[in-house]
This record gives sequence, C-alpha cells and structure tokens, in this order.
Amino acid sequence: GNVQSLANLGYCYYYGRGCEKDLKLAFAYFKMAARFKNTDALYKLSTMYEHGKGVKKNDEIAEYYLMTAFQSLNDLPEVARLEYPSLLFAMGKKFLAIGEEEGDYEVAYTLFKGAQEGYEYQIDQGCHYYEKMLAEVEEILQRDCFDPYRDEDEDEIFLN
Repeated sequence: GNVQSLANLGYCYYYGRGCEKDLKLAFAYFKMAARFKNTDALYKLSTMYEHGKGVKKNDEIAEYYLMTAFQSLNDLPEVARLEYPSLLFAMGKKFLAIGEEEGDYEVAYTLFKGAQEGYEYQIDQGCHYYEKMLAEVEEILQRDCFDPYRDEDEDEIFLN
C-alpha cells in the first residue's frame, strides 16, 4: 500500500475528518507510516509525544521523532521541504535554545528562514491557517541575535 495513505488516515483519525476522532487509531496509523520514514507521520508522532495527545507525554521520544522527521527531509527534493514549515519551525526553536547557550545562531536562522518560506508558500496555496505561524516566525527573525546572518536586502524587507 501507499505509505502516505497511512499517514493521511492518521490525520483523519487525529482530527476527526470524515470519521470519529480516535487518537489511539491515529497513533497506530502514524506509527505504521513512520516505519517507512514518512515525514508527516514522524513529525506528528513527535507532537503527540510532546503534548501527550493519545500517548503518555514523553519529551525524549518526542525529540527522537522530531529529529528523525527532520533527517527524513534529506530524502526529499528541495521543493518538497516547503510542505513542512512547522517541522522547520520546531527545529529552529530547538537550535535557538542551543544558540542561546553557545552564542551561535546560524542554524536556527537558516531553519526559521526555511519555515518562513514554507509558510509563505502554504499561504499562497490557500492554507491561510498558517498566517499566524508566519507572523510568529517573522517576529523571531527580527531578534538582534540574527543580525550577523541577515544580508542588507533582508533588512530593508523587515523595515518596510
């Protein structure tokens, strides 16, 4: 069968789209798809464990699935990464925390820029529920810690 179909069924049961909401069944479908390194399923499992939705909250397992989802992006064409702005945003937040400890924000900046581009793409595709997330990413990107990574053209965009 199609692995993406398993992940899609997981979303149907997770949100109750066309069926009754069932987090345990959603988890089962995401888990099946995750065995095949499906990015959607891996990322959703990370958020389920992070927030304790349908499973017992577990930050270690959430981190594992988040990192595995992020690594799975390497197997996708560059343009397909535009489909995962929330994953890039979540990773950006992780690397922002690391940057605050080590004083290096370059990876976080790159991830937030990828998230920004992905959210803009999704909004252009009609997914307007991403507008709030785009605003949050843009607010984070304006922080002083990212000044060394911006080029002059970007600064003008932020000022307008």
